[in-house]
Amino acid sequence: MAKECELLCKTYEELRVVPVGAAAAGEVVVYDEVVGFHLVAFSAIQVAAGESAALIIKAERCQVIKNTGEVWKPGEAVYWDPTNNWFTNVAGALSICGVSVEDVASAVVTAVINFDGRVAFLKA
Repeated sequence: MAKECELLCKTYEELRVVPVGAAAAGEVVVYDEVVGFHLVAFSAIQVAAGESAALIIKAERCQVIKNTGEVWKPGEAVYWDPTNNWFTNVAGALSICGVSVEDVASAVVTAVINFDGRVAFLKA
């Protein structure tokens, strides 16, 4: 499986969390209404030991897996769809987590966004 989210910039904000289970690098998770992704893999052994991990919650440029068939425009809101493990521009009851930074055609499977996993939490 491809990374759901991949960091493309050198600076970012993180939240230290104790994951409830093993996670792959780039896997998106929601932690207390904050959307984030793991920069590196986190094993079941680390979970059992109670180790904390960095959850990336804000970054200027991230490449994400998008819902094919959608056309994205710069500045358009982007939402995380945990059922399908992709990002979409269709809100529904999903958590907003950034904005598109480029035009993206419908057939394209990845896109670049300005990621901010705190937006939904701050709006609540």
